Amino acid sequence: MFSSNQNFSEITLALAGICQAIDCVQSIARNGQANNDDMETLFKATLKLDSSSAEDIYGNHKDLSTGFKAIQTQLSGSKTDADFGRYLINILTLEKQFSSNSKMMTLMGNKINQANRLFDYQDSEEVNSDLIQQLASTYKDTISTLSTKIQVTGNSKYLEQSVNQHLIRALLLSAIRSAVLWRQVGGKKRHFVFNKNTLINTAKSYLTY
Repeated sequence: MFSSNQNFSEITLALAGICQAIDCVQSIARNGQANNDDMETLFKATLKLDSSSAEDIYGNHKDLSTGFKAIQTQLSGSKTDADFGRYLINILTLEKQFSSNSKMMTLMGNKINQANRLFDYQDSEEVNSDLIQQLASTYKDTISTLSTKIQVTGNSKYLEQSVNQHLIRALLLSAIRSAVLWRQVGGKKRHFVFNKNTLINTAKSYLTY
């Protein structure tokens, strides 16, 4: 069903994780809210440091439908959003800086393990506000200290609310997690130019599968 050339099924899956996070960030920044199920999928994926497959990290590819739709929209050129593209490039740049910083990777691993322990002690299987704050704090202590900065644009009324700031930082952390996976399964920036149609068609296949 999927193209096996350069493992585009897993590359597209990880890219959908990044794109879904960006979509949620933009939705919060512009409208003050994002789809809870979309965010839940991403937050739980951030907690998974090890997994048997790319899809297992997200639970089910159907939970990334927003991300697959974003791939189609942004790469097809029909409704390209300049801010979306800027977020994507900055996230991939940050992932490269992060992955070359062994001390930060160790710190990140320790903080994610702490977040996992917090999640294990919860009564509910849903991600609560304490865990979101923990993930946001992890982003602030690690990724936000790197040289590349992500400037989130939107309605200041929403951006100034602390609960939204925590959500946005936690979502950006999930985007970095997906970007790490994207690189690990063979994702390259050149694919956006030379393999754009393959990415679009693979995303479309996931949406109908």
